Amino acid sequence: MPGTGSPGPAHGARPAYRHILLWAGVLLLGFLALSGVAAMWSSLDAVLAALAHITPLHVLELLGLASAAFALRTLRWQLYSRAQGVNLPLADNALVYLGGFALGAAPGRVGEVVRLFLLRRGWGHPYRRTAPLLVADRLNDVNTLALLMVLGVSYVLQEGALILLALGLVVALNLALRYPAPLLRIVDAAHLASRRRKPRAAAAMRRLLRRVSGTFAPRMQLLASVLSLLAWGAGCMSLYWILDILGTGIDIRAAFAIHATASLIGALSMLPGGLGGFEATCLALLVWQGVPAPQAGVATAVLRVTTFWYSLLLGLPALALAGMRSTAAARNLADGGD
Repeated sequence: MPGTGSPGPAHGARPAYRHILLWAGVLLLGFLALSGVAAMWSSLDAVLAALAHITPLHVLELLGLASAAFALRTLRWQLYSRAQGVNLPLADNALVYLGGFALGAAPGRVGEVVRLFLLRRGWGHPYRRTAPLLVADRLNDVNTLALLMVLGVSYVLQEGALILLALGLVVALNLALRYPAPLLRIVDAAHLASRRRKPRAAAAMRRLLRRVSGTFAPRMQLLASVLSLLAWGAGCMSLYWILDILGTGIDIRAAFAIHATASLIGALSMLPGGLGGFEATCLALLVWQGVPAPQAGVATAVLRVTTFWYSLLLGLPALALAGMRSTAAARNLADGGD
């Protein structure tokens, strides 16, 4: 019946947004608790004195740097989308990508999956076509963060050979995904070893590897990596700049290593937004580098507010607009099919 499907999404949107806000509130409480522990560990007076160095203008400049990083990552998403035949206008695809940040506070990487849902619901792109976008996006992040981390660590440990090792590993990973025949044989061997159980899962993995290989063409991966290096480099620069504002600057390569390491550990922790993993790693490494605990705690808190928490605030209106654009596109698709 006409119109029977329209109330569903609108009616279900309220509980979804309540879940987003609930998880964001839980994470905010956790973040404040960690900040409180850091303050008690050092000295509340020293923490407040360090915070006094951060002016509203500094916050706006840090938000501008974060916005530039998000824009670069959005362009990378658009690049991968075109490679998979997901040909959305940049404005619509940007809303889909940025809207995923709104669910960065939700467990289970929901923010990334919701992008695929929007692309399917609004523009009819099946998951088998869009899933490689998620894989390529995350792997490119890991490549970039690993490189930035090793570049910084090689400086700290004075081991230039680490750079060559990291480059070799990144190149090997990219070649394995570009030419997936060995990985496909591993999938087939694992399927046989399991006595051919779950054939659908094995078929889905083969299909995913074949489709992901399209996003790892050398020219495309080079351009994507440049965008990613600039985006994550902006986050590293934010940490370096905050420490400089606080009067406790460290070498820029050490700042890059600390930010990249904390980001990787936060991602591996599988906690929403890397909460806890990022903060603990960043704080510990800064203190290890000789930054006083109050300044290290303030630097970590300001960095997270102007990156992770800002991305949530930016993502909420983007998700609402992406939902509206997706609904409109779905209607146009249905009208065109009649």
